[in-house]
Amino acid sequence: MNFELAKELKEAGYLQAAINFDEFYCGLCNQKGRQDEMSSPTCDCYEKTAIELAQADNTTWGNYLAEWERAQITVPTLTELIDALDNKFFKLMRDSKTTWVADGLGGFEVGDTPTEAVARLWIALQKDQT
Repeated sequence: MNFELAKELKEAGYLQAAINFDEFYCGLCNQKGRQDEMSSPTCDCYEKTAIELAQADNTTWGNYLAEWERAQITVPTLTELIDALDNKFFKLMRDSKTTWVADGLGGFEVGDTPTEAVARLWIALQKDQT
């Protein structure tokens, strides 16, 4: 999933995971974040700012950390998206070698990957509810 689609999901109200998620985009530097088993989630701007603020007081670091956590954008898995759709998701099918179709309550959406198609369906259904 690319940054723009992940951001669309967040803006449409997709529940953002706690800070210990596996895959995410940083909303501050627009880069894909990373996390290994032994460390906290991080990205390029987090590492750079951590070094710059290493000498600053805890209030400055605490404010930056809170802003950084609010700016993170979850990248949900296909399973998480289908679960979020609950009974509004009907089926997923391949329309061609490069196009996937997610069929749900009120219509269908297409994407280059199964995850993209289901994410677009989730976004469309949120727009229909407003």
